[in-house]
Amino acid sequence: MSLSKADYPEGPLLRAVWDCCDELYLELGHPPSRKQFIAEIEKREPERKGISTHSRQWGEWMRHHGFKSNEIEVECEYRDKSSIPDEYMYPQYLRVIYAIDQLGAAGSRHIDAWLREQRATLKKSEIDFQLNALTVNSKHRYRHRGSRKNMRSDQGNRLDAFFRSGEGLDTRYVRYEQEIHGVWDLKDDGKTPIMIDPPSPSYTFLLVARKQITWGVEDEDYYDARIRVMREIALREGQPVFRRRLIEAYSGQCAVTGCAIRELLEAAHIRPYAGAYHCQARHGILLRSDIHTLFDRGLLWLDADYKVCLAEALYKTEYGHFQGKKIRLPEDKLSRPFEQHVTEHRNFCMKENKLC
Repeated sequence: MSLSKADYPEGPLLRAVWDCCDELYLELGHPPSRKQFIAEIEKREPERKGISTHSRQWGEWMRHHGFKSNEIEVECEYRDKSSIPDEYMYPQYLRVIYAIDQLGAAGSRHIDAWLREQRATLKKSEIDFQLNALTVNSKHRYRHRGSRKNMRSDQGNRLDAFFRSGEGLDTRYVRYEQEIHGVWDLKDDGKTPIMIDPPSPSYTFLLVARKQITWGVEDEDYYDARIRVMREIALREGQPVFRRRLIEAYSGQCAVTGCAIRELLEAAHIRPYAGAYHCQARHGILLRSDIHTLFDRGLLWLDADYKVCLAEALYKTEYGHFQGKKIRLPEDKLSRPFEQHVTEHRNFCMKENKLC
């Protein structure tokens, strides 16, 4: 996160400005905008307000580190106003991924309109650029190979994010699911996308069968029973994929206890399961089976800093020492628990325990 200070100016006045930029960068987690920098430097050097070259030196610092000042200022402006979580604002590809996660199947124009509504606008050309780079079956993806050794979509690369269907105005992008969309790579020509491993026939069959089930009985009890069966089918469809992703995200260890015994680890949904699409790592937490039970029963939850909170009844039990412990979080930010879901679960637990 820290920046190299090689070739920084040696003069004390200029160095004070550059050091201010460095400190803001570390504090904010991103390059400061001109407005943010000016506000801070004027607090530090009020006597030089209006007579120094603060603004120009901020620009020199940005160029020195390869930051584009116009883009950063837009980023910071929207970061203060947008409802999109900060961790999805920058780099820009995260913003496009977040949009698809919220919209489901969407075309570039839908993403563009949604980002505008969220006050997190990207240029249309940037949206198209990111869609081509992130889509496993995009015919332009070969241009975005970068440092990747291969373009197989079963290697767990975070850039294998979308699958495309349709043409023209009917083009839609959805989250890429290996079990549904198969494994993709590039042909020997290094350009043309090709499916090298089709989806599992049994998985595809289950999806089709689930859609074809119809209700032919008016009896309410039977209807309720069939609804329950459908939910169980949905759970079986998604659970193996979901657990695999959580084990990868949490390096095979319980987020609370650190337990690494695979047989005891379970994929816990943070909010009630909503179907096979609800199987991204960020939708859950990897927990030891007993911790999972406490979590689901509202006896254990997480605060805003991802620290464990316990119901009072557990304080004097063997679980008491977990109170206030921060859970292990995945290194990949996209796999970390979805903040909104954690908040909803916390509110539920606090209500159940009469804490609010």
